[in-house]
Amino acid sequence: INGLLSKNEKYYKNGKISSIYFANLDMDEGGKVKTSITEYYNERGKLTSKEIKKGGKLFSKTVYNNGKFEYIEIYEYKN
Repeated sequence: INGLLSKNEKYYKNGKISSIYFANLDMDEGGKVKTSITEYYNERGKLTSKEIKKGGKLFSKTVYNNGKFEYIEIYEYKN
């Protein structure tokens, strides 16, 4: 919505995905990306965590154990 979507993937030497970064390139008034999501994977390809940032600041972090949801942390967000 109102911007371009960017995606960046990184891989381990074994060919498995290491991380995927998604961002809405629509910038806020301070020149920061409004929203980004980064997913992190272990060397076996299992999801380990997911971070959501708003305005460059960490908004939430979800932690997974062997690809299964474990817990979520929500952080105070101020514009």
